[in-house]
Amino acid sequence: MQKAIALAHQIGRVGMSSLVALCVDVSVFLAVLPLVPFAALAAVMGHASGIAAHYLVSSRFMLKAELSHVRGMKAQADALSRFFVAGGTGMAVTTLIVFLTVDHLGLNPLVGKGLAIGASFFTVFLMLRLLVLREPQQPHSLQSAEH
Repeated sequence: MQKAIALAHQIGRVGMSSLVALCVDVSVFLAVLPLVPFAALAAVMGHASGIAAHYLVSSRFMLKAELSHVRGMKAQADALSRFFVAGGTGMAVTTLIVFLTVDHLGLNPLVGKGLAIGASFFTVFLMLRLLVLREPQQPHSLQSAEH
């Protein structure tokens, strides 16, 4: 039961950070869309802005709580790099979906972006869960390996 509650708290914190990032992402996407030749380029610009907003919000509300077990500059830098790997993966998913749906198939940019948002959120949440929000690993001792 405690794991389910902890997961619900993680989803809430990631969701709040993601909502702020989504607002920034879509705002930049819509502002830049008429200025660039490809919707995928506007998606990259929007998503990059969203990653920056996500990090700013996360560093205050999510990462501080989730990474309280991380000690030392190297460990914190490692956790931060994993956060940006997750964001970069989400950007790749977004760019690919917007390119295929809007630039290649000619769908409305909001439809393509909407599809990309869902896929990207799912991908980024899984990546954050696997790379950043995981439980700290306990070192294995020789005694536990023998049993």
